[in-house]
Amino acid sequence: AQERFWFLHSLDPASPADNVAVALRLDGPLHLGHYQHAWDRIFQRHDVLRSTFPTRDGIASQRVSPAVPVNIQVHDLSDLPQTLAEQTARERAAAVADLPFELERGPVHRLVLYRLPGDAYIALYVFHHIVCDLWSIGVLSHELTTLYTALLQGREPELRPLRFQYADYAVRHREWLTGPALESAIAYWRRQLAGVSFAELPVD
Repeated sequence: AQERFWFLHSLDPASPADNVAVALRLDGPLHLGHYQHAWDRIFQRHDVLRSTFPTRDGIASQRVSPAVPVNIQVHDLSDLPQTLAEQTARERAAAVADLPFELERGPVHRLVLYRLPGDAYIALYVFHHIVCDLWSIGVLSHELTTLYTALLQGREPELRPLRFQYADYAVRHREWLTGPALESAIAYWRRQLAGVSFAELPVD
């Protein structure tokens, strides 16, 4: 799956089509130090979020960088009138969500906070689909809530240790897609596409 997204990205590196973006409104005081620490723990926990995808001899590879503090951009809009602040946050978030990623150099994520008047924030998470999907966003949001809440309460978060990383799954998947499994899949599509003209295929 990652190789597929890498291939599509190589066809059009400036396209944001494979960006996964979620914006959440947070109401109430936000402890920025704990918020930062919670994200740092998440990136330490999930190697794939620290990955870049350099090309070697025309073939994609995956490089995992050491864990470092995550860059969270904070934009203070709290001096603006409420309606204007929210509109500005929405417009800026939409623009950030549409920025392309450089898979070879990274990072392949963006974390942004827009501070609104009255102890409210818009939290924006943007990841490239090569490291994250909508199911993953649910997992990350749950872990972020768990970590942040525990840090606020001064206790150690209760997250189960990961049994394996995404790279382990990718290796297993590639090993499975060899021999009979691969031949079976190719044979299926040859039957399905027999006699189909390229002119009949949708261009999107």
